[in-house]
Amino acid sequence: MVIAPVAHAGTIGSWTPVTEPGNSNILRIGLYRTGDGILHAVWAQPNTSASGDDAVGHATITPGADVSGANSVVTGWLGTSDPDIPRAEGGSGLATVWGGLHSGSPSDPNNNASMATSDDFGAAWSLFPQDVVRRAAGQGVVRSRQQAHRAGRQRTA
Repeated sequence: MVIAPVAHAGTIGSWTPVTEPGNSNILRIGLYRTGDGILHAVWAQPNTSASGDDAVGHATITPGADVSGANSVVTGWLGTSDPDIPRAEGGSGLATVWGGLHSGSPSDPNNNASMATSDDFGAAWSLFPQDVVRRAAGQGVVRSRQQAHRAGRQRTA
């Protein structure tokens, strides 16, 4: 594991970036504050125009405004979009859910809406082994977000 250096908050009237330079100005960041006051941020990382290198990033901001370096939730995806970071069901740990294509192969179990779970620190993430939102042939979503959180809890319990 590589620990990234902590960036300190900018001076009054300035901003400290959380995401990498060059991201879109319409980037949607998922936020969740844990009981210790740490704000967790997750975002899609469309790294280059090359195929298969998108990721979901994670960073923390302490109550004292120290910004951690980014760590990866997942890497090596064809595309990722709009992650969210709620509390995992049961009140222990974090879960991030995002839309994306892992490989594009019809047999890949993570090519729709995926989820990864972590402890409260968000330093290491475990990808759930299948999409958390599934579509029946020609039908709408048949698995709810609550069911996805239950599945994540069962996997990490």
